[in-house]
Amino acid sequence: MMSNEGHRKAEPQESTQRSDKPLGSLRHYWTSLDRGWQAICLSSVLVLAVGLGLPIPW
Repeated sequence: MMSNEGHRKAEPQESTQRSDKPLGSLRHYWTSLDRGWQAICLSSVLVLAVGLGLPIPW
């Protein structure tokens, strides 16, 4: 519990929220999901571009 209080002191913008831990884990989940979709879309575009023989600027 003391380590959780130290976490709240480190991030004052979240200290106004009543439930920091569920909100933080939900935010982490959505951020990870968003990064995963970005990676999938980028890799799909690259595979499609290579398949069509388009020049890819590295």
